[in-house]
Parts: sequence; C-alpha cells; structure tokens
Amino acid sequence: MEVRGMLETVLGRSIDIQWEKDSNCAHLVGFKINDTRLVAKIPALLLLSGLDFQERLAQAKLINKATKSFLRLLAFYDVPLPSKYYCVLSKEGYAVHFMSDEGTDCAALVQREPEQLPAVLKAILTVLQNSLSITTPEIGIDARLSNFAFNGHGAVYFDVFPPLFVDDGHHMVHYPNPQDPKVIQLEVERKFQPFGILRRLRFDLLAVDPGWETSFFEALSVLEEPLKTEIISKFKALPDGSVATLSTEERLRLLDNILATDVDTMREVAAKLVTLRGEERQSFMQEVFVCTSLAITTDPAEHEARLARYRQLVRPYV
Repeated sequence: MEVRGMLETVLGRSIDIQWEKDSNCAHLVGFKINDTRLVAKIPALLLLSGLDFQERLAQAKLINKATKSFLRLLAFYDVPLPSKYYCVLSKEGYAVHFMSDEGTDCAALVQREPEQLPAVLKAILTVLQNSLSITTPEIGIDARLSNFAFNGHGAVYFDVFPPLFVDDGHHMVHYPNPQDPKVIQLEVERKFQPFGILRRLRFDLLAVDPGWETSFFEALSVLEEPLKTEIISKFKALPDGSVATLSTEERLRLLDNILATDVDTMREVAAKLVTLRGEERQSFMQEVFVCTSLAITTDPAEHEARLARYRQLVRPYV
C-alpha cells in the first residue's frame, strides 16, 4: 500500500514528507503542509493489511472509537496531550490518526543530549502524578520515553495507541487485546498500577544505559507521599538490584528460576548483566523485550520458544 497516496487522499492535498518510521504498533509519517508540521499514524498497519476490506474497516472503526475514548479519559485526568489529535478512516479501510508535531520524542532527545535526562524524567513524572494517584485506575500508561515529547517546560504524552483503558468493564491492555484473563491481569498490573508504570519507565532507561538509573531515582522526588516511599521500597526489593554482587552460579540460578510470567524481572536482569553499549545494546535489548512479551503471544508453545531464545541471548553475559 502506498502511504503517501492514502494520506494525500484523506487530506485532499499534497504533503511534504519529512520522515517515516515503524513503531511496535503503527506506521508513523512526519510531514509538512505549508509551514505546519504534523504527524500521521496508521495503527496496526501490517495486521490490518492482511484482512479483507470489510474486516479491516470494522477493526479500523473499533480502533478509532477506542482511541477517542482513551483520549477523553487522559484529558479528564490532566495528562498533557498533543494540541491536535483526530481519527479518520481512509477509503482503503484503515484507521488514520493525525496529530500536531510536539517535537522530538524523549528517547531520541536524551540519547542526543544526555544532560537533559534529569529534567525530562521529572517532567514525565509530574505529568503522571494524577494518573498514578487514582485508587481504581480507569486508564493505563505505557511509560516509554519514546511515548513522550519534551518542550523544555513540560512533557506531552503523544503515543496513545494502543488505547489502555477500562471499556465497559473490560481492560484494554494491548492491540489486539489478549484473550487469556491471566495475561490481561498481568498487563493491568504493569500498565495500570503505579509501580508497574514506573517499572516500565525505569527499564527503558536501563535498556540504554544502566547508569541512568541514578537519575530515575532522583526524579522520584517529585512524587507525593505516601506513594513515593512505597514505590522506592518496591524497587529496592527487586531481584536485579543484587545482580552485581552475585557469583556466576548464583546468577545462573536467578536466570533459570525467573517465572515465565515475570517478564519485567527477565528484562531488568538482562539489562544489568549485558555489557554492550550504544546501538548494539539497544538492538539487543529490543530483542529481549520482544522475546519476553506476553501480550503479543497467543500460543503457549510460542511463548516458551521465545523464553528459550531469551535465555540463549543472556546466558553468555552471566
């Protein structure tokens, strides 16, 4: 499918494409119309392209409806969002989302300018304050650095697909949503609960540079009590904190005894063991991330194969 043609047909005018890239769940296009910078997102492009037109259109309508509901809930809880975000359908039956360009995402920013990391983390945690304090959360947050933009004053949460919210009593935790109730509950703990949300953010830092963990703990100072003390206590109790003091035998035992459902510990232990740096490290950690994902796996045998691959990857660094 020709993306430019689809976008120009939807918009009714030509566009000046500045960049294109794929994320885990969407195809992204940065473009200009006159002097206005915008971003187009085509959610689940690869998955939907394998469907016939009627099936694709039905899924695209559901994607747009869920995204709009999620945006309303995020705004209700004062999570800063792009100044413009709207969802349409293309004549080919795809969901197409357009939003204002809020600037460089935080992952790219801190890799280019590491000195910005403390300010970026404090801005993100300030943004999350309201959603982290909800007693029975209606919304989830995927707190990856790349899902936020930073303008020097504050952070904007711009990557809102897949929508993470409670829809008619059911938690939407991924796209497509897992069918296994156990997997859904694990994803709720990881994406809707304060500790799970912040644990995901910390791993994003560890995946790039374990030394960035110091800035993460310093940034937790913006959290209010008693949440701050509770969160710090939980982080101190995690297994990865002891990796540096363990013998090779103890590390092997730790690696082999991590539960198949404890994906965060697998990722964190890998991040603490692996000595690679730069792009090589990030590529390695992305493979670790995929190998340990529960939400993208529908077959138990496939998940076991992924975990075997995970152990094969990490074991040389023990």
